[in-house]
Amino acid sequence: MKRVIYLIAGTVFLILGIIGLALPVIPQIPFLILAAFFMSKGSERVHKWVSGLPVYKKFFPEKQEDPSARKETDPQNDDLK
Repeated sequence: MKRVIYLIAGTVFLILGIIGLALPVIPQIPFLILAAFFMSKGSERVHKWVSGLPVYKKFFPEKQEDPSARKETDPQNDDLK
């Protein structure tokens, strides 16, 4: 049920974003960003597509480092003292 709500919300925001492309009064970018967010929450296929975009990778790099390795190199970690 939650998935359907995300997909409906994503579709609504996508439509508003497309309308915003034609009408200068309505901003399109926030609606398209919200559409991408809700669609990726509702569909695994869309999530993989959005996560693979170069813009997404640039601004939201995936954390692939090992958390235990971070403890050794983090200067603000008080566990090593």
